[in-house]
Amino acid sequence: MLMSQSIKADQSIESNENIKSPIPATLLHTSLVILSCLALFALGDMTKLDIFVPIFILAFSLATVWLIPLFGWVILPALGFVIIHTILHLGEMREYTLVSTYRYRGYEALDGGDWVLLTLALLGIGYLAFMSWRALKGKLVPVLMQDNQ
Repeated sequence: MLMSQSIKADQSIESNENIKSPIPATLLHTSLVILSCLALFALGDMTKLDIFVPIFILAFSLATVWLIPLFGWVILPALGFVIIHTILHLGEMREYTLVSTYRYRGYEALDGGDWVLLTLALLGIGYLAFMSWRALKGKLVPVLMQDNQ
């Protein structure tokens, strides 16, 4: 009886040694989500995006990484809203009156730094959409859901 219990104890120890910790990969996804959302916070100054939208996307993206993958369904429409808002804001006509009136579109007044910020924001949106899609398809399993496996 004691011999069979000691063998079972040794087998469970060996099987636990082969299991990798999910924490390093989850911390990597967490840091990438935060970096992606930083560009969205900066994009708010350029496009008059409300501060609630990047906070909303950050909270639900972190919840997708750590808690429940179904929060990806919340992230994808929010990212679509950011893209549509940015296109509409940068495409609207503006007027500048000094001696005569000049009419121009918003994107025509962007300088190099604004284009870099816009590119970083689009890369961040792309990563967040990819991460959300992977979570919805079951390829990115949150830490809370990994206890069942």
